[in-house]
Amino acid sequence: VLLVAMSGLIALKANQVMTTHATITTDRANVRSLPGEDSVSLFELVAGHEVIIKQTRNNWAQVQTPEGTSGWVKTSE
Repeated sequence: VLLVAMSGLIALKANQVMTTHATITTDRANVRSLPGEDSVSLFELVAGHEVIIKQTRNNWAQVQTPEGTSGWVKTSE
């Protein structure tokens, strides 16, 4: 389960990029290699961990930690 909050815009030359930050709100969230229950579990995140959402697909979000690791987390439906 993710709590999503929008951050400010970051100007890159003439382009602008919006970064979406989220906080894990469930006790433990499995981070998987692909968006699906059958994909490999890479690591776990615990409640309060902040991530950046790279993209979403159905009920899944590809997240990146501040340390740079990434994977897919199931979002609330």
